[in-house]
Amino acid sequence: MTILPRLLKQDAISVLLLAVALVASLFFDGGNIDLLAVVVMILVAILLTGVLRMLAVNELALSRNVLSVSLLLYPAWLAVTILWSPVSFVSEVNFWWLACFPLAYWLYTYMPARTSLWPYLMAAVLIIGAGLAVSGAYQLLVHRDDPRSVFEDVNVHAALLTLIAIPAGGRFLAASAMKKQSTVAVWLFGGVFFLLTYALMVPMGRAAIVSFIVGMGLVIAASARFVPRRAICAMLAMLIAAGVLANFSRDGDVFARLATIADPLAASPERWLIWKQSWALLMQSPWLGAGLGMYPFLWPPYRDPADGSAGYFVHNDYLQIWLEAGIPGLLLMSAIFGVAAWTFVRAERGNMAPDVRIEFAGLSGGLLAIALQSFVQFSFYVLPIAILSGLFLGRLHAIALQARGESVWILRPGRHFSARGLRLIVVLLFVPPLVHLGAIGLSVTLADRGIAAAAEGRITVAAEALGWAARLTPAADSLWLSLADLDRQVLAEGANNGFGTGDNDVRRRLLYRSAEETLDHAQALNPYRAEAHVVRAALYRSAPDLAGAVWARRVVQAYRQALRINPRHHSARLDYARFMLEQGQEPYAQAILEEGMRYTYPNSDAVLPYFLLTLQLHERAGDMLQTQLLRSRIAVYVHMRAEKLTVDPETKKVLVSMGLLNKISSGP
Repeated sequence: MTILPRLLKQDAISVLLLAVALVASLFFDGGNIDLLAVVVMILVAILLTGVLRMLAVNELALSRNVLSVSLLLYPAWLAVTILWSPVSFVSEVNFWWLACFPLAYWLYTYMPARTSLWPYLMAAVLIIGAGLAVSGAYQLLVHRDDPRSVFEDVNVHAALLTLIAIPAGGRFLAASAMKKQSTVAVWLFGGVFFLLTYALMVPMGRAAIVSFIVGMGLVIAASARFVPRRAICAMLAMLIAAGVLANFSRDGDVFARLATIADPLAASPERWLIWKQSWALLMQSPWLGAGLGMYPFLWPPYRDPADGSAGYFVHNDYLQIWLEAGIPGLLLMSAIFGVAAWTFVRAERGNMAPDVRIEFAGLSGGLLAIALQSFVQFSFYVLPIAILSGLFLGRLHAIALQARGESVWILRPGRHFSARGLRLIVVLLFVPPLVHLGAIGLSVTLADRGIAAAAEGRITVAAEALGWAARLTPAADSLWLSLADLDRQVLAEGANNGFGTGDNDVRRRLLYRSAEETLDHAQALNPYRAEAHVVRAALYRSAPDLAGAVWARRVVQAYRQALRINPRHHSARLDYARFMLEQGQEPYAQAILEEGMRYTYPNSDAVLPYFLLTLQLHERAGDMLQTQLLRSRIAVYVHMRAEKLTVDPETKKVLVSMGLLNKISSGP
């Protein structure tokens, strides 16, 4: 029998769909929610297929252990927290994000022919990991860029490779322990392991390297009795060789960076700042949590000025779950990993074949590494890591059940429903989440199309797309904010849209009123989004006659409120300063900009206009020391970005005049 028919017979469509979901999840960056919706819909569809297959024989099995119960209660509690979230739509999206971990566990648990399909699924995972490793190595060795493959953060790249590399090492040892395994297969697994080990070390992430070493230590310790000594020696040789090669590739910085672990406070002072201030935020609602996904919105006023992080994550998954989902969320998440560890200990005492025991240790080592990294990273907010962790945990549980013969609850709903009626009930239970996810995905797609059309001046197309997006997800405040900004854009263009600027222009008044009401609605849905106040200030500036005699005061109040919500909102601060310059209040404008310079900003092209205006005002004030310091800071950044710099024409013109950019450099 050929491979293809055999795979089709064993329902390999589940493996193919999972592979598609995994590849798609690699490109989820937290903002493209439509991609998240597609990935979750695939996972839900696979789970639905598995449940229907089990019901075809009129029974549904549920393991009678703490792990399975925890993996049921954890997503259930996350869903319950949406009830008291101050921004329900944000929490709904984050629920699906976090639910991918338990969802992957359950879909593997109910996957048809899961045991026979697992080798093919693991092969797909290793191929994906090897592709990411090669991509990262190419970026480093050829382009001398940070090895991050498809990710924005090198630490995310390293964390995912760690999760894949440890089971790959287990595969190498398991193949070495099997007498019938071909030498080619053994060294194929060894080559993949070496590649992944090298690729996870070159990003120089201390957490990834240390957790990898701990995870591999577990694998070697659990495998030593069943594997030839030469295989253990070969693995240690590959580990050392990969480390030396990675250190050479980074000019000795890998080992030097690892040495900084001796002083944790000095090694990562920014994380200590984040944790300290996040603890202060946590104390505002420690029991039930602030709401899923609310951390980025509630965090800015608590941020230490020296913290230069993006501000989306606590860099400690346990603290973030506690902060957003309360103590029950933290306890349930901790219970999952605690029981998984106990499952490993108990299974080690069971009767398993050597190759299965080593595979079990490899999966356990990978999960242990991710659990450790989660103390200093946001591993479970990385979609492919969450999905793979759920799959690995499902596989661990299946092996443990087979080894121990643990009891299960057998549900036989067929006693009360006909087969057709039962299938209909199950499908109907899955319809609401699928419809909800589909609406979110389509809404985001339409919103992106509308925003792009607005930027191109196609107002009618933009309004239609954004309107349909808002109908699909009416609780999404960002859509109403975009609609309000579209009205503001039409007002600002004024005469180009067929109406005058007089007070008696009915269409103008209606447009202005629509923008204000839409802004009010957006702020009611989410009072923590600073951009709403920025748009409000821009609206008043676009139509001062309609904003009233005190329009300038209303503009100032809107900007102040935006900065009260997020003091590090550099574009709001820049617009505020420009407005004060228009009002002839240069000292006030300089004070606004100078206040913002207390904060540490991530390297970003978008911050350059803010720095340049601050530099210009320092020059006018004759402050040569600050002028020189800021000019040097800008010059270093522009030189670092080189041809990759993308700035607006006005900013580019200023940089050219300063001699920091030549006229043919990249940029609009």
